Amino acid sequence: ITPNPACPPPYEEVEFVNPPFSPLNPMGGSPTVSIDPVTGMLTGIPNLQGQFTVGVCIKEFRNGQLLSIVRRDFQFTVTECEPLVDASMGGLNVQPMSNGYRVTSCGRTDIQILNTSQDMNHIEEVVWRFNLPDTTLNASSWDLNMTFPGPGIYEGALLLNPGNIGCSDSTKVHLEIYPEIHPDFDYAYDTCVAGPVSFTNKSFIDEGGQIASFSWDFDDGTVDTANYHATHIYNEPGDHLVSLTIRDQNDCEMTKAETVSYNPVPALILVRPNDTVSCVPSEVFFNNLSTPIDDSYDIHWDFGDGETSGEISPVHTYRTAGIFDIRLEITSPIGCYTDTLFPALIEIQPPPVAGFYYAPEVLDNFNSDVAFFDASEYSVHWDWYIDGNLVAQKPDFEYS
Repeated sequence: ITPNPACPPPYEEVEFVNPPFSPLNPMGGSPTVSIDPVTGMLTGIPNLQGQFTVGVCIKEFRNGQLLSIVRRDFQFTVTECEPLVDASMGGLNVQPMSNGYRVTSCGRTDIQILNTSQDMNHIEEVVWRFNLPDTTLNASSWDLNMTFPGPGIYEGALLLNPGNIGCSDSTKVHLEIYPEIHPDFDYAYDTCVAGPVSFTNKSFIDEGGQIASFSWDFDDGTVDTANYHATHIYNEPGDHLVSLTIRDQNDCEMTKAETVSYNPVPALILVRPNDTVSCVPSEVFFNNLSTPIDDSYDIHWDFGDGETSGEISPVHTYRTAGIFDIRLEITSPIGCYTDTLFPALIEIQPPPVAGFYYAPEVLDNFNSDVAFFDASEYSVHWDWYIDGNLVAQKPDFEYS
């Protein structure tokens, strides 16, 4: 402001439009435009357009004695304008805040941040800057790809065209790197006898981090979030991709997956035929209820009549009468073996042979009653028909 140098005193007192202006709030703003009494740095964001005059008084002291006083007036013109550049960023785990961006990283110290600033035609220089306790990390690449010393909180900024008054911008970066999660587990089970698989959780978090939650997935539709060390029984054999997910108090999570090859033989062989007593010829379905087994297992049935089968649950036809022992052998894909003999499980009886006689053999008008007698072999049920009509269901009967 002219004149320069300033006019000599005396000075008239300046009258402020109040509210909101005052000697300590000459321009308003959010935050209020103010001066640091130690550094002399004038900062703030004006939110009203117009011309403002700000007076600054500087007093110099030495050993408690006032040496000099300097007063200066500064004129600021605040007007609405379109910025030529706008600092912004994006990417995984990058969240906007009121005064910049918050970036989080779960265990990884190599940080990537995408630069989404505009307008690229007016951006000539890019500076990423992070202040560490004993050094400053700088990068001049468009996108940030920087490795940090370890977990912790880092404050930084993205600067566009630094030092270029009127065509520059910046935004703060608040970076939080959390300790790394190490999910790990062991498992043990009897490889040849079907039974439970025991899982031991060996997970940990660097720098003494606390595990907030965990989840076991056993790859058979079963999930366990209650047992830190888990026990699980599989009903089906084969390769199961078991995974353990660990989550910390920062909502970071890591997962370890490992294939568990579960191919034991059944601890107990269970067979349920649909019929155990029938006549020749008899078709019997042998329902194999043993677990765990599937098509990868070697199955051998001996039906006791010289016939065999390799199916899991076969159908067999008996064509001769007798009492038959059933033997079932099971071998797993890794060579585990078990067998069971079911003695006298199936009874096949000869088919019945129908026969009868009656008396008297000659009937007349004076003697019209006749008795019928069963002469069948291997019979247990009787249906007597005369002229197509059912008349009796017992071995012997009389008919008039």
